[in-house]
Amino acid sequence: MLYNKEINLIAVWSQNKKEDPRRRYIGEVWQSLNYYKDMFRFPTIIAGDFNWNVIWDGEHIKYPLYGTLTDVINLLNQFEISSMYHASKKVKFGTERDPTLYFRNNRKTPYHIDYIFAPADFVDSRKSFSVGKYEDWISLSDHMPLIAEIE
Repeated sequence: MLYNKEINLIAVWSQNKKEDPRRRYIGEVWQSLNYYKDMFRFPTIIAGDFNWNVIWDGEHIKYPLYGTLTDVINLLNQFEISSMYHASKKVKFGTERDPTLYFRNNRKTPYHIDYIFAPADFVDSRKSFSVGKYEDWISLSDHMPLIAEIE
């Protein structure tokens, strides 16, 4: 039963760090999660706009980053924290079929860059998981909501 558990929530909105390009987007997330990783000994949900997909991890060779999304995934897996979307849809990172962003409101530029990472018992107890639809949400944001219902 999850109702009586205290949880930590880390909200993410990664941005381009012009002062330190190695921290741009996912590099910033990587550094932050390493800073807060002691929290992961307790139930922790990490959710928000990571502004990254593993399809861009190779860019770190051209533009060095402190860490990639693959590095973030591996770090969280050490604490049995995983992506609710990927567990629910049974897809690998980089093969997502549901965009979470339509860049600059353009339906022709879809990306999956928003995530909810949660402990195994949260992921396993989910009743449903969905990504908001373009038609329903684009008037409010170019990001689609991730909706997780947990028992």
